Amino acid sequence: RENFFHCDTCGSCYPNEIRSSHTCVEKAMHQTCSVCLQDLFQSTIQVTILQCGHTIHQECLRELQMSFAGLQSIRCPICSVSLYKYEDLWAELDRQVAETPMPDEYRNTHVSIICNDCQQTSEVEFHVLGHKCLRCSSYNTRRE
Repeated sequence: RENFFHCDTCGSCYPNEIRSSHTCVEKAMHQTCSVCLQDLFQSTIQVTILQCGHTIHQECLRELQMSFAGLQSIRCPICSVSLYKYEDLWAELDRQVAETPMPDEYRNTHVSIICNDCQQTSEVEFHVLGHKCLRCSSYNTRRE
């Protein structure tokens, strides 16, 4: 009991290890899994709490990640926020973007993006490999 805390907003108890980083989602555990649609609160299957605060069966998340490719496999299926911190992946994308110059007809072409992680809108240079958020440096973005 002392290893857990109760979140009134979420309506559930969570491990103390996530107390400082916990993101509240109203009644998060009193929802259905977005993959298998089973009730999470009554479930005997291991539930994962995502960085964004949404909840999903651990096995369903694993299956979801295996079924998607690219950035889609690292996003919450509900809100599209990155599942985890991906600083190493973003650094690798920085390197690849720097090593892959765009053809002349696409250089200095700008696009409007929205970051799925911080919700910031930005005008960035178009690149076929991805568009980096100017605020949080994530490549988990979409064109506006």
